[in-house]
Amino acid sequence: MALGTDAAAEKSAAADEHDYLFTGEPGDLAADWWVLAACDGQEPEIFFPLSPQDVRAKEKAVAICAKCQVREQCLTTAMADRSLVGIWGGTDELDRARLREHTAGR
Repeated sequence: MALGTDAAAEKSAAADEHDYLFTGEPGDLAADWWVLAACDGQEPEIFFPLSPQDVRAKEKAVAICAKCQVREQCLTTAMADRSLVGIWGGTDELDRARLREHTAGR
């Protein structure tokens, strides 16, 4: 039973860590953008491919992001928080690392 309790506590702590994504704190990244996201209501698994080599899964997520009216806010959030994984603003972790390198090299 302790294992289940620990797992629930870890899941809760992880959710709490990223609460600012939905409340606008810290730095207030326009708190209401999330409800306008094209991914809202989609299967979360689409945006969290099991492997970076899973090109089909990434393409499906990126296609949804391409039509999203808040893609820029989503990407800004992911660029600001390096701990976020999965597809955000049409990019995965590797894409965002490349963008950071490119931006830092300017």
